[in-house]
Amino acid sequence: MRLASCIACIALAISPLVASAQSYTLDQAQNYAELHSYRLLEADNDIDDAKASVNEVISSGLPQVTGSVSYNNFLRQPVQVVPAEFFGGEPGTFAEVVFGTEQNATADITANQLLFDGSYIIGLKAAREVVELSRMQKKLTKQEVRKSVYDAYAMVLAAEENYKTLKASAENLEKIAEQTTALKEAGLTDDISVSQLKINLSNVQNAVVNAETQIQLSKNLLKYNMGLPITAEISLISDLSEFTQGEMSDLMIDQFTAMRTTEFQLARQNITLQEFRFKAERASYLPRLSAFFNHQQQAFRQQFDFLSNTDDYFAVNLVGINLSVPIFTSLKKHHQVSQKKLAVEKAQINATKVREGMELEISNAQANLKNELNNYKVQETNLDLASRIREQTRIKFSEGLASSFDLNQAETQFLDAQAKYIGAIINLSDAKSSLYKLLNK
Repeated sequence: MRLASCIACIALAISPLVASAQSYTLDQAQNYAELHSYRLLEADNDIDDAKASVNEVISSGLPQVTGSVSYNNFLRQPVQVVPAEFFGGEPGTFAEVVFGTEQNATADITANQLLFDGSYIIGLKAAREVVELSRMQKKLTKQEVRKSVYDAYAMVLAAEENYKTLKASAENLEKIAEQTTALKEAGLTDDISVSQLKINLSNVQNAVVNAETQIQLSKNLLKYNMGLPITAEISLISDLSEFTQGEMSDLMIDQFTAMRTTEFQLARQNITLQEFRFKAERASYLPRLSAFFNHQQQAFRQQFDFLSNTDDYFAVNLVGINLSVPIFTSLKKHHQVSQKKLAVEKAQINATKVREGMELEISNAQANLKNELNNYKVQETNLDLASRIREQTRIKFSEGLASSFDLNQAETQFLDAQAKYIGAIINLSDAKSSLYKLLNK
């Protein structure tokens, strides 16, 4: 029973660790990032902040109620003089009198309501455009996050492929080195061949260690882009064929207009926003009308007994309208309106620049994808040839028809072809993801 309990405890302790290791396809990794990416979480906060700004603008046009309480204690009351004849004194003389009580308190409540303000109406529309701008910015951020996950996912797979190839190469070289050492002990070969093979083996083993480290670094980058903790364990389900195979000709000839890109839509939205800001500034020339209501309660005492005696509080009620008309601001308002108009013109110029820039970027991205696809095919062929040369050289070496120098050269050529092949995969992946982002795919 004790052994069974121990096994159960161990199983419970291990199960969370096993459950924490998650497997992801490329689509699953990108979808996870859309929910947990740090950049997208920040974008959500920006949208909420923009919505709060809209509510703030709306609130400024709703009734505003303020209250205040004041208490005054005259340590020395003000003295005024009045003609003494008011009190039966000599004409032409004055008597000193003190008006009021030593202590008084006032409770005040005021309600204000905006009736008309041109800047408020247009400013409310501008604030709503800021929300839409934040949503578009999130859309662009989502495209960038999906691209970063796509690239990082490809890097992990490429690193794992590189590691497998190098590990297999190291194992084969180790066998050859053992066989050559045995031949050397039998006097059938020399020390140079053995030493040459050991140098080659050491280089490949070092490359294996570096490749293993690269896998971990690539996984860490992928987890960061996905919004996963760096300590989380993940495994990848998709393979390299998803990045290197498939029909790419449609991407290269897609006549996707730059005006449909998120970047250009952002630029157009910025024009709309700047136009509303210009109109709001111009509307500030209009009068501003508001109504108010005020209620006061006042009490006057010689001693502090405001709370115990509330019978003789005197009420004051007031209702009114305020009309504010800008008359002369020394051209300050004129210059402010001019600045907003220039901001509209600047936004229009930027939109044209973005449209032309996106046309150029799409064209370059399509050409780059074509080049990277061609390069990948070339490097794939070169790797296949280098692999065959290496195998044939190994066979010749084992038969005594090739030297250790030939074997080392063939191995070096293969490793160089392998490195270029892995680089071609990463470059092709980056070219595809860049075009996916631009084409909103």
